[in-house]
Amino acid sequence: EAASQANLACYDAAIAACRQAITINADSPLPHLILAQIAEVQGRRNDSIESLKKALYLDPDNITAYVDLIHIYTHEGNERLAQKMSLNALNLLRKRPAQELVYHETTAAELLNILESNRL
Repeated sequence: EAASQANLACYDAAIAACRQAITINADSPLPHLILAQIAEVQGRRNDSIESLKKALYLDPDNITAYVDLIHIYTHEGNERLAQKMSLNALNLLRKRPAQELVYHETTAAELLNILESNRL
């Protein structure tokens, strides 16, 4: 529900659905990822970072959270943190099957190549 609302740009409804999902299942990283995306779209970068960190706390192997943090830290000019997130993502990607979709429609092999080439 939250993802559908967010895709329709109904952010208030999406945020409410995420909060409800967190209440129902506090261990799921997905609502935090959605909240992070909404915060980023709304220009609330610090909130986005906080939500991504919560998602990583709940799922330390979450490639999406690492890649989104790489984008944010790179955009902010924080190369040290961007590199740290990139190294974490690389370590995880090397353990994943090459054809596994790990970030939107990107496979582990494709994302590994991008990160190793430092093109992200």
